[in-house]
Amino acid sequence: MSLRLYTGWNLITIPVENNYAASDLAALIPECNMIAWWDASTGTYKTFIVGVTPPGSPYDFAVTRGMGLFAMATSGSIWHGEG
Repeated sequence: MSLRLYTGWNLITIPVENNYAASDLAALIPECNMIAWWDASTGTYKTFIVGVTPPGSPYDFAVTRGMGLFAMATSGSIWHGEG
């Protein structure tokens, strides 16, 4: 699986079973500094910000298969699904 990310916000999903938290995914995707998702049950975005949000905090949410995610990239990159 490869994901091409462009500078700015990217809408992505992880289409396979995984054990990622937002902090894991942000660390694996080159040049990624934020991962966010829309929590319809609360009507708010949950955002993990690299270097600001502590891993393990409530904003370091579990990434589930097929979940729609916004990934902020500081430059274009390709993530090859490693990890």
